[in-house]
Amino acid sequence: MDDGHLSIDNNRAERAIKPLVIGSKNWLFSNTPSGADTRAMLYSIIEIAKANGLILYNYMVKCMKGLAKAVPDIDAFLPWNLKPDRSPRGLMWRIRWIYIMVIKAGSRNE
Repeated sequence: MDDGHLSIDNNRAERAIKPLVIGSKNWLFSNTPSGADTRAMLYSIIEIAKANGLILYNYMVKCMKGLAKAVPDIDAFLPWNLKPDRSPRGLMWRIRWIYIMVIKAGSRNE
């Protein structure tokens, strides 16, 4: 209550999981329960990577290559342990993500 840096609502979190909620309707007809679980886990990883400013393709390639090792260091692949992409392309991805999550979602609520 005393920390001014904290949001007074959970709109940001709700916007972040909205694609997952919409996806759950699509996953209703997954072939197997484990297939639906896998889709949900992948979607969670994707959204967390986006929220941490990573370029998704680069992040997924790094994970696939690194996790193929005999004894991978899992902590090295957590999105918050990686540096966000500061290149112009990375900046455009973050701007696009913010636009979709904040501006478009806000205009739908009006």
